[in-house]
Amino acid sequence: MVEKIKKAFLNSEKIRFEFMDTISSSSGEQQNFHPEENAWSMREVAWHLAIAERQILRYLQKRPLKKASVFDKAKTHVRSFLLSRFMRSERKVSAPKFTQPENVPAWEEIQSHWQQTRTELEGYLSGYTNDQLSDIVFKHPRAGEINITQTIGFLSDHIHHHQRQLRRIKENSGFPTT
Repeated sequence: MVEKIKKAFLNSEKIRFEFMDTISSSSGEQQNFHPEENAWSMREVAWHLAIAERQILRYLQKRPLKKASVFDKAKTHVRSFLLSRFMRSERKVSAPKFTQPENVPAWEEIQSHWQQTRTELEGYLSGYTNDQLSDIVFKHPRAGEINITQTIGFLSDHIHHHQRQLRRIKENSGFPTT
């Protein structure tokens, strides 16, 4: 695997494991707690992330790489920067319909599903060369086209964004103590 991709992927895995540890160390009642009406539980947040990453992987596997011009490279840099800043903010945005958590499985199934996606993603990433690092590979629904390392950065930022959501759930006055 190209070193730049490997570094980004391993960082994303570290963030994912920290996120999963937060949920794994919570009871079933805590994992299913809804802080308010129509708000997601911890399990629903995790399922959202797992299905979003599966959708992104499927997109990457189907979309041919697009060589980036100098102008494209500048645009992807700006888009990625703005997307990262947004994901690190406290602002909320509705998730795309195809990533809404419906029919949420048990925590163990979510973990298995997400791990399978990550294993497939790692295999996909191992096919990249240094010459392909700036190629456009993903079109984020709001930010637009970005390259592979920016896409992995988005995965990390997305998990980090929802880690803050887990903290808000746990800080809710009605959060179960056990």
